[in-house]
Amino acid sequence: MKKKLMLFSISFLLISGLGFAAGSKNVYRIGVFHSPTGVFHPAYATHSYDFYITRFVFETLLRYGPDGKLEPNLAKEWSASKDGTVFTFVLRDGIKFHDGTPLTAEDVKYSIEYVGFPDYKGARASFINAIKGVKEFKAGKTKDLKGIKVLDKNTIQITTEKTYSSGFLRFGINFEIFPKHIWEKVEVGKAQEATDLMRQPIGTGPFKMTEYVPDQYVTFTRFDDYWEGAPKLDKIILVKTNRDTAQAQLFRGEIDQIYPGSIRKTDADQFKAHGMVISGVPRNAYQYMTVNLTKKPFQDKRVRQAIAHALNRKGVVDNFLEGHGEVSHNPYPSTFWAHPEGMNEYKYSRDKALELFKTAGWNYDAGKNVMYLDGKPVRFQLKYSKGNVVREKCAVLFQQNLKDVGIKIDLKIMEFGVMYDEVKKSDYEIALVGQGSENDGDLSKFYYSDFIKPIGDNSGSNWIRYKNPEVDRLIDEGFRTLDQDKRQTLYRKIGLLLNEELPVIYIYHWPDNIVFTGKLKGRTIPPVAAYSYYYKANKWYFAD
Repeated sequence: MKKKLMLFSISFLLISGLGFAAGSKNVYRIGVFHSPTGVFHPAYATHSYDFYITRFVFETLLRYGPDGKLEPNLAKEWSASKDGTVFTFVLRDGIKFHDGTPLTAEDVKYSIEYVGFPDYKGARASFINAIKGVKEFKAGKTKDLKGIKVLDKNTIQITTEKTYSSGFLRFGINFEIFPKHIWEKVEVGKAQEATDLMRQPIGTGPFKMTEYVPDQYVTFTRFDDYWEGAPKLDKIILVKTNRDTAQAQLFRGEIDQIYPGSIRKTDADQFKAHGMVISGVPRNAYQYMTVNLTKKPFQDKRVRQAIAHALNRKGVVDNFLEGHGEVSHNPYPSTFWAHPEGMNEYKYSRDKALELFKTAGWNYDAGKNVMYLDGKPVRFQLKYSKGNVVREKCAVLFQQNLKDVGIKIDLKIMEFGVMYDEVKKSDYEIALVGQGSENDGDLSKFYYSDFIKPIGDNSGSNWIRYKNPEVDRLIDEGFRTLDQDKRQTLYRKIGLLLNEELPVIYIYHWPDNIVFTGKLKGRTIPPVAAYSYYYKANKWYFAD
């Protein structure tokens, strides 16, 4: 209790001391449970809480609308050739960066080709692999990426080597556009060292970032020259708060919004009683246990299947999520169009787990309740991040579940950023993580073997280091297929393969909940998680 009171006192003093406590007019305060790391550059950000910044400051060519379909954003028009190899985007007139510089097609070209520069060290290099001439460009053999052409100051054309069904999503949604005139002055290989510049991002969004105090808050101030009209709010502030006190702060009006993750029925009732709006956005994502595939014990799929049977994943959904979610058996949730039928559900069964461990050559001593591998007791460390209540509960539950089959688990709770960096470098045995998937069904970012980096390198998007030639082949075929029914068949095959192989142990799918004050009006939330948080934020306002 004393700890909770202390955390509340710190949060309250912080909020009130900054001058945006309850009663501050035209200031919208969003409580977040983790601090951004300060990597506010679209080409380098990988932390979820840095995305809260980059997706607010910077904008994409297209965006998802209220119907879940693509609509104009920075680009007013977009088209593709019949063979799906040439993608053309036409920018709106009169768009300005926060420093007053006009946006042009040169900025778009630079933002996309940036991740292909030979000395680029971020995680997005794979995003341009489909573009014509990319191999020569990445190797430094050419100064310009052959497949990207600026036709005029507002028009850019992107040509791919082959039919590319994900073209609009990849080029229209996955690249936030940043200013060439600022970042071309910084050597790409040293960009991540330009901390001061990175923490003063300049984009085209409705609010510009005006203050960043690490581990405390980030302030955004209205941008009056915003292309879609000056915002109605004066400021939006992301405040570092604590999960234990955030709900009370929300009810007292000290903050206006939180991202609570899963919501218990009792909490939902309280939110509604206090006039809050709960928006549950469908999320094409999953929580999972990753086992280090570079380590021999986990390279046998029977071991991974045994672990899946040993974990009470249904208990997580029923008890920790109170039914607000579903047990996951592959990357696609049941509501997603590529979700396959006929999967193995790996139901909770200690007996089945022990049977599979035995077939994999592990030996269980029932009298001692100890599992042995190569004559030694099996013992692993499980890493997980603090601040996610369900994940913290899962760690304790899974520790007990694995103890029930004789496996000793040492828990290590960590700050998310530190843990995530270690996991991406393969510096772990077991870890609990979450992963989002593309809304067009493409799973290449996480499962395509071309995106694997050496152990110790954290820049590869396939950081679980999973390699399956058949999955690679199906992903390639999906890229080249424009027919949606055929793509559905291909992606369902991938889902079934991943369900059989279990490169990770899928735990659950969940909706992305946003809770905010009912006093906020003018807000529309498209049904696409992560991309919908700040949709038309310039239209938000407080009711009198």
